[in-house]
Amino acid sequence: MDGEVPALSFDTWIYIQSDVAYSHARTHGILEVIRGWIAGRSALAVSFKEATKDFGPIHAVYRGLQNIPLEHVVGSVGRASEFTRSFRPLIWLDRQKERWRISYTKTLSGGGYPAIEVYQVGREYFVVNGHHRVSLAKYFAWETIEAHVSEIGAA
Repeated sequence: MDGEVPALSFDTWIYIQSDVAYSHARTHGILEVIRGWIAGRSALAVSFKEATKDFGPIHAVYRGLQNIPLEHVVGSVGRASEFTRSFRPLIWLDRQKERWRISYTKTLSGGGYPAIEVYQVGREYFVVNGHHRVSLAKYFAWETIEAHVSEIGAA
């Protein structure tokens, strides 16, 4: 019939909504960086390499699958410049935006939320795998996230 709009699936509606959510998260990330610059401190995620530079040889012990507090997830192994300390996205690359939007859609549609991988240094956690999942968990104000934890210490 002329003029009919085809029905969209629930996942499609969520995916469309994810564009606005991503823009919101990225805008808040940029504002976080500006506030940090004004205050004279970095707002970027903490670099694992910087946090462990005085350790010398590093020793890792796998501590298993745990629910960890998101407030203690502060850094990244290899991608600290792509996220703020509160894991808001900063990158303007389309592939990064697309990964965030797909993760958003999967999160809200029940498409699965695999555990992330982190290194633990003291009380702080550094993301090895799952940066976008952490970004979304913090965006949705979750208190914890499931993670495979490896504790790091000097050898």
